[in-house]
Amino acid sequence: MKIRLEQLYRFLEERGYEGLVATGRSNQLTFIDHPDPTTVFSWPGGGGVPYLLIRKDGQTSFPSVVQSNACRDKLAGFEVVTNDLGDPPPDTQLASYLKRSGLRRLATDGLSDAVLKQIGTEAPGLTLHNEFDALRDMRRRRTPEEIDMIRKAAAIGDAGLDAAFAALRIGGTPREAEAQGVSTMLRAGCESAMINVVTGPGTQYLDSGTDFRRTLENGDMVFMDISISYKGYLGDQTRAGIIGEGGAAQRDLLETVKQSFYEVRAALVPGARAQDVYAIHCRNMEKRGWRKYFLHHISHGVGLGGSDAGPAINPSSQDVLREDDVISCEPGVYVPGIGGARFEDVVHITAVGPIPLTLSAIDRVIKG
Repeated sequence: MKIRLEQLYRFLEERGYEGLVATGRSNQLTFIDHPDPTTVFSWPGGGGVPYLLIRKDGQTSFPSVVQSNACRDKLAGFEVVTNDLGDPPPDTQLASYLKRSGLRRLATDGLSDAVLKQIGTEAPGLTLHNEFDALRDMRRRRTPEEIDMIRKAAAIGDAGLDAAFAALRIGGTPREAEAQGVSTMLRAGCESAMINVVTGPGTQYLDSGTDFRRTLENGDMVFMDISISYKGYLGDQTRAGIIGEGGAAQRDLLETVKQSFYEVRAALVPGARAQDVYAIHCRNMEKRGWRKYFLHHISHGVGLGGSDAGPAINPSSQDVLREDDVISCEPGVYVPGIGGARFEDVVHITAVGPIPLTLSAIDRVIKG
């Protein structure tokens, strides 16, 4: 992405670096000079190449054996240190390359102690500085182009949710709904798609105690958690409902979580403290005696390469929300004997308030 690469070059120049050794998937996807690196080396759920050296005068890829042919054939204009069977591993190739390069000062996004030691032995005149936090902070404020891509990923997720909910039926199975949703999203163009379809009166967090082969019954609570990758961008959303009318306790749980979701989502504004936002849902669940059944975070970052850039909202986070953060909003609760519910949007934090990028219906009528 050109704008991100230019930002990186400015950062390196300001701090006196000659280049960056990138090992993280998100940094490689963001800063590589390639129109769609996911077609080359960064498969969904996996990493990029072991090492990518980025300098103003070019980029050098250090692939593993299984990535070597693709990098050589598809990274036009790149220097590729190929790795064939019997060649030294990429960390040894990197150390040898840096020894020959004459480089003296590089940024990294985190190298293991073993690799740092190996490079130190091979190239003692080279200093490496971990700039993981600064690079993460740089990627945190999403560009309009990135937000548009996240919106496209969310739209595919919306279609998958609609297809999966439409496939729910009494006597069917969660797997049948999952198959419909996943196939819809794959046909829409994402690289990978996953749906956790969680149902039943004993519903717990994600797949804990859930039998995906079970027969769906009238009154089952159900929620679906979707995760996809579209051109490297994460799509992540959840919706909940009840098959048929359900009982009073189930309807109450669903409505309580839904209203808390709206309250939490409205609080996602620039300057909001993660701890304050997290406390909103905790208080709402405490009022019902359900606090101990809320088991996870409220938010994580959403963007190119996954969730590592952007603020987190969880019990230990000290983050403060900023304009142009893009995060998830996913409060839930999972009460034994009643069921579970979670609602999740991808949300763009703006000066005028939170803008949901997830547009699928909140209220779901599941006739069964």
